[in-house]
Amino acid sequence: MVGKPSMLTLDASGRLVHPAETLAEEPGFPTFGDAQHVVYSAIDRQNDSTDLHRVRLGSPTSIEVLLTRPGKQYGATLSANRRWVAYVSDELAANTFDVFVSPYATPLQPRRVVQNAMHVRWSRTSNELFFTRGGRLFKANIGESGTLSGEPQPVFNIDLPLSDPGVAPYDTMPDGGLLILVTEQASAEKDWPILVLNWPARLREAAARK
Repeated sequence: MVGKPSMLTLDASGRLVHPAETLAEEPGFPTFGDAQHVVYSAIDRQNDSTDLHRVRLGSPTSIEVLLTRPGKQYGATLSANRRWVAYVSDELAANTFDVFVSPYATPLQPRRVVQNAMHVRWSRTSNELFFTRGGRLFKANIGESGTLSGEPQPVFNIDLPLSDPGVAPYDTMPDGGLLILVTEQASAEKDWPILVLNWPARLREAAARK
């Protein structure tokens, strides 16, 4: 279930200062903030699409439409220099996502930079863009014109877990590092059901031995 985009205010210790504040009345989910605004994916159930909107903090009626395109726009993220927005979209082929980059200005004017990729994130220290393709993590440099500078390069040879196209199984850190979610495949034996017989008697025997 998707609700209305909302915001909680916390202090430096992580304690709640103000309760949840509704940012917009339409259904959606926040993607990033820029100090004055929150950008969120607005859901249009009638047209089965998801577009990008922006609302000014403290003013729920000050909604700007950043992007209206066919299909679903997910995982919008802002570059470290706040100049570029990247997101993934299936506007060209349903359920096949590509990475788009646009200058951060209203309205967005995106161009596709990587085909068949998901889970986009910017580096916190540079114009390096990360994304997944085929379950593997890649990186690419975005030049001054908002296009690729060189070919995407694999980061490492690890299979990442499957997840929603806009919810990355990794994140970029303020120092330029990466936080990776890695899952291990459990052996078949670990998934077998275990049946314990006469467990009340076993509990009494265990208690008597203490």
